Amino acid sequence: MTGSERVVMFDLDGGLADLSEFADHLTVGVSGGNRRQAWQRFFEHVGQAAVIERGRDVMEAVAGLGFVVVYSTTRPVSSAERTRMWLSENGFSGWSSPVVSGS
Repeated sequence: MTGSERVVMFDLDGGLADLSEFADHLTVGVSGGNRRQAWQRFFEHVGQAAVIERGRDVMEAVAGLGFVVVYSTTRPVSSAERTRMWLSENGFSGWSSPVVSGS
């Protein structure tokens, strides 16, 4: 990027990716372990997230207008590669754009 591009950032979870199917992994008492282990189990499924089609439609429209698409997430660094693979496998343009991670 040269600094003159127009950039739009999209949040992955809840905007483009739906992980609600795996939310039960966050219930610590149900599956055993502590809170950290519960989140680890949850993030093991990032590659299985359902695509939020309305989010993809908006992202494609914005990219079609010439904006650089950047994806944002607070997923842990340990899931970065699976996140990039999910973007690629699900046809998100600009998947090589930076994925901003939370920790």
